[in-house]
Amino acid sequence: MACTITSITAPTSSSVFDPGEQITVTWVRNNMMQCLLYDVLTIKLYEDGVFHSTLFSGSPPCNVNNLSKTVTLPSSNLDYGDVYKIRIEYDYVP
Repeated sequence: MACTITSITAPTSSSVFDPGEQITVTWVRNNMMQCLLYDVLTIKLYEDGVFHSTLFSGSPPCNVNNLSKTVTLPSSNLDYGDVYKIRIEYDYVP
């Protein structure tokens, strides 16, 4: 895997987030030069391995070298105490 999320932070916390809150997703290239040719296409939220919502759908895409993107969590349909995962999807840009 070429690019990996390293942190998810918000102005108030780095472990507990509220619905509708803005968070910053930060990733690293893992010193792999091929990441220079990749764009982050989407940032998605998952609950128990099941897709929940799209937090970012790039148009234009976010170049992977920007290394972070601020997104907004959904303001509803989040269950207090549940664990959610965020995934970035990226693709080669010729």
